[in-house]
Order: sequence, then C-alpha cells, then structure tokens
Amino acid sequence: IDMLSDLYTNENVIAIIGPLTQEEAPGAAIEAQNVKLPIITLSQKEHLTNIGDYVFRNFITKSNQIDRLVRFARIHIGIKNFAILYPDHSHGKEFANLFWESVEKYGGSITSVESYEKDQKDFGNELKKLNGTYYTDARTDEICTETDRFKNKIKGLNCFSPDMLPPRIEFEALFIPDTYHTVSLIAPALTFYNITGVQLLGINSLNHPDFISRSGEENIQGMLFPDMFFSESSTTNLKNFTNVYKKTFGNNPNLFSALG
Repeated sequence: IDMLSDLYTNENVIAIIGPLTQEEAPGAAIEAQNVKLPIITLSQKEHLTNIGDYVFRNFITKSNQIDRLVRFARIHIGIKNFAILYPDHSHGKEFANLFWESVEKYGGSITSVESYEKDQKDFGNELKKLNGTYYTDARTDEICTETDRFKNKIKGLNCFSPDMLPPRIEFEALFIPDTYHTVSLIAPALTFYNITGVQLLGINSLNHPDFISRSGEENIQGMLFPDMFFSESSTTNLKNFTNVYKKTFGNNPNLFSALG
C-alpha cells in the first residue's frame, strides 16, 4: 500500500500493473480504488474486481479454471464420476470445494475424497483408500484363508488375503490440485497402487517444463489442466505473437510475456 501511495503521490503514475500474489493484491486494489488510480492486477484472488470500478484483472481465477476443466471433462469427455485428492491447506481446500461444486453444477458425482498433509512424500494410505484396499472390513466377502482360497479355486471362485485385495475404482477421473513438484510424486504411485485407466486432472501450476521428466511421461500421459498461455499453440494469433516475440528477443515467450 505504501509503495502504491508513493507511486501515485510522488511519481505521478497514471495506472498500476500488478501485484501478483493473493496476499498483496486486495490491499493494493483497495488503495488504488480510494485514490481513483486504475490498477490491473495479476492475481487469482476471487472477487478482486468487486472492490471498485478502478480495479481490473488480467489473470485466471481458481473458479475460472475449475469451471473450464470440469465442463470439458463432463461435456466433451463424458465423465460422470470424479474423485479428489487434495493437499490439506487453504489453497488445496479452496480448489477442492470449487471442483466439487462445479462437478455437481454440470451433473456429475464425487465418489471419493482424500486429503494429505503439506510436504507429504508418501501417499500410500491415501491411494489405498481411493482404490478400495485400505478399509478391508468393507470387503469381508472377498477375503478368505489360504485353505478357502484353494477350495474356491477348485469351484472357479476367487477370494483374497487382506493384503492382496484387487483395487475397486469407483471413479473415472481424479483431480489433484497441487504443484508439479507434488503431483510428480503422486503420479508414479498411482500406477504402483493400480489406479490406472482414469483421467487425471490438475491445475495451471502443472504447466512447467520439468513436470514430464519428474513424473515419467507414461504416468501423466493425457492428463488435463487449464492455463492462460501455451507458446506451442496452433492458434493463428498465438503463433503470430510467439514468432514475433522469438524474433525480437531470441526465446519463446512465457506466461508473463503474454500477459504483458
């Protein structure tokens, strides 16, 4: 706020571009509205432009990207049943709640929800809960002793020891609203715990050049996530912009180049 006041009072600026973070943007927007200085924020903070008619935004919000993601999954792919695996902090909870609301809005169902702690590295228990092998009491009809397994095999029936239960996947898509660092740990574990053949969904923080190499291409092939800019897009306007930018500066534009 002090920096904005200084720019307005001492530098005689006619508009402000920024700030970026959710923490800084509301205070800056309120101050800009008070002094009637146009501000173009680059923040995901919801309802920021409701502060006043001098406050603008050039960025996607959480609700923007979740609505587009769920709409595509429901309407274009035809997915009905979804699961959520989210980090247990304010950012993760907000994305999880928005996703749940959007799935219901488009006529889908949430069949499973699990959370994990911030900075967690091992997701075995959470994934066992998602694949139906954690709570064995609910599947007692499938569990039997070695002797019973032998008898049932003769009869052409199957039963399993508690630690050998096959997965029971009750969803077609799994939403993981986290950074590429964490999702690159979860993705290989999904295969290990036999959570395969489901559509993986994420958020724009997965758009990083290291995501594929860290996760293993085979573990995230076909994963969907929204973002504001893709330098390799085949859209005519974006191709023209990328070509001119690269010719001018010698490298491909990133998100903030495109926003600018």
